[in-house]
Amino acid sequence: MSEAVCLFWHGMITEGRLKMSSATIGDRRARSLGDLWDACRESSQKQMVSLCASFPTLRGVPGTNPWNQEVFAQWASGPAPSHGIRQAAAFVLSVWNGGTPCDGGWWNSGDFSVGVFDPVEALGTWDRQHAHAFMQWCAKPFWP
Repeated sequence: MSEAVCLFWHGMITEGRLKMSSATIGDRRARSLGDLWDACRESSQKQMVSLCASFPTLRGVPGTNPWNQEVFAQWASGPAPSHGIRQAAAFVLSVWNGGTPCDGGWWNSGDFSVGVFDPVEALGTWDRQHAHAFMQWCAKPFWP
């Protein structure tokens, strides 16, 4: 399914499973809005798994595969991650969230303390592989 269709339907879907009449999505006809929502959500999950895997220090950490933002934020809030890893985690969470509010986002409230993503600070901290992962996203950004 195309990203444009997912973005369009993401904005249109409300609760329930409304039926589309004779709309064509690729080679599929007359899918319910609920099915479209499920397909878009699955696509978003895959994008986030791939984004996490592009950062070497985020590969295989809790919440990255399958994508679970709360499990991931809990891990990134723990004692093990370095400052560079927290910057990578804050970046990934800001992509998932569609940006970072001034207060640093939900991943800095309650039980979470991931930190605020700062691209200048991150690029000064990261190695070439992490900087490359970030620049790859910049070249072709997405917001699931």
